Amino acid sequence: MSSIKKKKNEVEIISNDSKKQEKPSIERLPDSVLLQVFSFLCQRSLCKLALVCKRWRDIAFDGSLWRDVSLGGLRHYYIRSLIGKPLGRQLKILSLWTCTVSPENITALSKHCQQLEEFYLRRNTIKMQKMRSLRRPRFPRLLILDARDLQENAGFVMKMIRYTPSIEKLALDSSMDGYFDSSVFENTPHLQALDCSRCLAVADKDLGVVAMSCPKLEYLTLVRCYGISGTSLPSIIRSCVRLKSLSLAYTSVTNEAFQSCNFQHSELRELDLSHCPGVSSTGVLSVVTKLKDMTYLNVNGCSYGFGVDRQILRALTCYTSLQVLDLDALDTTQGADDDLVAITERCARLEVLRINKGIATVNGLKQCLKNLTHLKRFGIVNFRRDYLDRGMEVEHVLNALARCCCKLEVLELGDFRDRENRRKIKAFTRLMRKCRALNKIAIFTDNRDMFVMAAEGRIRAKRENIRLIQPTMMCPTPRVVTPLPTGCFDRVVYGDRFCIDHDDPWKARLYF
Repeated sequence: MSSIKKKKNEVEIISNDSKKQEKPSIERLPDSVLLQVFSFLCQRSLCKLALVCKRWRDIAFDGSLWRDVSLGGLRHYYIRSLIGKPLGRQLKILSLWTCTVSPENITALSKHCQQLEEFYLRRNTIKMQKMRSLRRPRFPRLLILDARDLQENAGFVMKMIRYTPSIEKLALDSSMDGYFDSSVFENTPHLQALDCSRCLAVADKDLGVVAMSCPKLEYLTLVRCYGISGTSLPSIIRSCVRLKSLSLAYTSVTNEAFQSCNFQHSELRELDLSHCPGVSSTGVLSVVTKLKDMTYLNVNGCSYGFGVDRQILRALTCYTSLQVLDLDALDTTQGADDDLVAITERCARLEVLRINKGIATVNGLKQCLKNLTHLKRFGIVNFRRDYLDRGMEVEHVLNALARCCCKLEVLELGDFRDRENRRKIKAFTRLMRKCRALNKIAIFTDNRDMFVMAAEGRIRAKRENIRLIQPTMMCPTPRVVTPLPTGCFDRVVYGDRFCIDHDDPWKARLYF
């Protein structure tokens, strides 16, 4: 009996020891399970886990976890240590923000990251090249390149574009001044979207090269390219038959350039001619009477002198798909209520409307807004016949919007002379309560009472989230109501949720 008890005790001791050894441990998990766990962590956490042990390092640096990488504030030697592993064959999207990048880094990336499709090289400093000879920075599958706000050796980007024939979407800016070379576009036959805003080196002859080399071009943005007069515009329209969006705001383009264009087979749907001093109603009319349909038209500030001719308004009634319309001051002393009402009746899809001194009567205003059930952004500059004329009272505008446009998000009021009183404060309050999506009101006038009434209405409506904007010395005329065309690079690549209105004085230099 004693021997049997001894054996039982030995078995119990062994079982207890085995239980102690079988305590739960993460090391018992297979690599495939750990890989799934690590997939829920950010890349910064993965770098920390890689310091635990060699096994964890291999799992944390697995290529499947590093397909979409965003790095910020790194020096070039840190970037060099990441190239190869984890930044390797499976990398498809790379974003570098406020980093110091060397040409050697970009060349190494082209060697180890052959699958790279999107490269966001923005707000970085590119160091000068140390090695005398480098292999060609060839990215065979690169589709998107954002190379704006660069410093120092930005010219290396032009070399990179030259050896990237697959590129489809490209953004450059003034950091390329002194390095810009239009011959690189001869090797980009698949280019669809090109943004050269604020690039002063771009001239008409460069557009001629783009027209001959990029037949698939659909979106062209040339905001603040002052060297463009439009002599190559007919070539762009003729050769790039797929062109859908064209933005020439703040350029030196002229009426003659548009009159020379053949829009018979053009698919152009978006046109931004805002603040072009060389374009008048003659040039605008030569475009709107030839295009089949449009979704976006901005002619604000492009018609100095007499203003927009009413023939343009009558031509716009044919565009049933129109969604965004920004008009300069109209050439009339009595208003253009009838024409504007006709536009709102035919263009029921309008979501953005800005009218500069066009609506003269309250009845005309009500009829226009009654037709626009989908209106989200509205701007109006008060119609005043002379300096002594006070024009329309603001409460009529506010009440009509509250009654007809419940989806309103942004409102711009310009040149209203109303004095503070309870009735108008109630109108502001009613508007803010009715339009729950309203988040921004811009007031462009030297009349301080307007801003005070809007602020009081915001308090009464308990809508502290509504932002009130006034012009500043640094940003006197921000783009508040009219958004950028849907075909601009930022909206095509980053989407609408990343494209905020640049009405901040410190950011306004980007577009205005």
